[in-house]
Amino acid sequence: LIVTVLSADQENDPDILAVIGSSVVLSISEVPFAGPVSTVHIGYINDNLVLNPTLAQLEDSLLDLVVASTKEAIVMVEAGAQEASEDIVTQAIKFGHEANQDIIKLQEQLQQACGKPKIEVPTSEINPEVVSAVSSVVNKKLTQALNQPEKPQCEQALSALKKELVESLGESFTEEDILSAFETKVRAEIRISILEKGQRVNGRGLTEVRPLSCEVGLLPRTHGSALFTRGRTQVLTITTLGPIKKEQQLDGLGIEETKRFIHHYNFPPFSTGEVKRVGSPGRREIGHGALAERAILPVLPKDEDFPYTIRLVSEVLSSSGSTSMASVCASSLSLMDAGIPIKTAVAGVAMGLITDEKGNNVILTDIDIDNDGTVLIGSPDEEAARKAVKIIEELTKDVEVGGIYTGKVMRLMSFGAFVEILPGKEGLVHISELADYRVDKVEDIVKVGDEITVQVTEIDNMGRVNLSRRAVLKKLSQIPGAGVKDSLSEDYPFRKQREVHSSRHPRPSRNKQR
Repeated sequence: LIVTVLSADQENDPDILAVIGSSVVLSISEVPFAGPVSTVHIGYINDNLVLNPTLAQLEDSLLDLVVASTKEAIVMVEAGAQEASEDIVTQAIKFGHEANQDIIKLQEQLQQACGKPKIEVPTSEINPEVVSAVSSVVNKKLTQALNQPEKPQCEQALSALKKELVESLGESFTEEDILSAFETKVRAEIRISILEKGQRVNGRGLTEVRPLSCEVGLLPRTHGSALFTRGRTQVLTITTLGPIKKEQQLDGLGIEETKRFIHHYNFPPFSTGEVKRVGSPGRREIGHGALAERAILPVLPKDEDFPYTIRLVSEVLSSSGSTSMASVCASSLSLMDAGIPIKTAVAGVAMGLITDEKGNNVILTDIDIDNDGTVLIGSPDEEAARKAVKIIEELTKDVEVGGIYTGKVMRLMSFGAFVEILPGKEGLVHISELADYRVDKVEDIVKVGDEITVQVTEIDNMGRVNLSRRAVLKKLSQIPGAGVKDSLSEDYPFRKQREVHSSRHPRPSRNKQR
């Protein structure tokens, strides 16, 4: 989906229109969609809840709440507040959900009038024989592995179990089926522990917070610094003050023109024990930085009382879940260490909700959504859990130099083709890299919608990805009988399947080239 703001009156925030417009497009299209979805802004002004307040009104609002919901339930809540009470927030969420229903009804009418039939999503089931075989091997070993109090020991025990399963069942079933059945057993064990036993698999209570520690004044040459640790998650935040003329200039769609409080969040690969390229900030860094910034902003002194530009930089030193909320805690401490007269201390904690198909639900305090790739998924059934795992794995993959990917051609330019090699991640195949011979026009080789196999040759310092199909053809030419196919991918089922191209585009004859 591409959302473009064509006109902004600087009175109403266009963000909710983007959500509603996206929902409308998906609802009337053939794309499978569990909507419609609607979104509204809720403010609290003069002791009254206000639906869709203007940007000017939000300046005086105790609450700035965004509520997105379907006909049945709330799917997203985002908020900033001037220390609003839980009762006000609860009333506002309910008010927003009710307001969404009229917009949802309008979308349903539009869908009935001009909507296309939805494409059926293919489903896959795990072979029950594999599940039975896996269960007989792991037996009580899985519970013992998950019950390890420390994450490294748990990971080692699970890895050993996987290895044992593959060695013992490898002759009867594929490794993919074995590991898929094993992950299903792991998720089931986690859900049983939380919903039925009332505790997490490592023995931590549902409301129990991991061990906490904090230090301030660690860096002698900065205005303020603080180190906050929760479990194995650790964040160092540095405060720097500057003159008011150093505030950031803004050129956005809102009424704000300058910004004197800036929070930067850095998530280096070493925080999860990984080796990755360090480049420009990604969506994750930008989003987490904005989240923590919004949490701190209400307690800062007014401009006239404290005429300085304030910059916070949160460095994630170790990640084992909830680094954004650890950044909030470290930021609050660092501000106080710098002597900035904030109104009160601020703390953040990640909360979770686990439900089942029977309507049972459990609230988790300090959820351990591990940012190194381990994600706790709550779902009503195995099929939904498998879909969630697949989506998360695709979204969190990193593009690697030298990696070979099969992607979809998204756009054609005179100088090359842009190919989506991972969800939301595109690269450029220059015209000189499309084939192992000279290409006159990009359209002679590929079209929008084609699926081609490419190799990542470079990621520049701005994060731009350069791809080569020629490099893949060169490698395959060294393998007898090997070839590369260009076709429409099954991963993109919303276009009609065309005939599969030959293994390679034929090389133009010499006479034609001349």
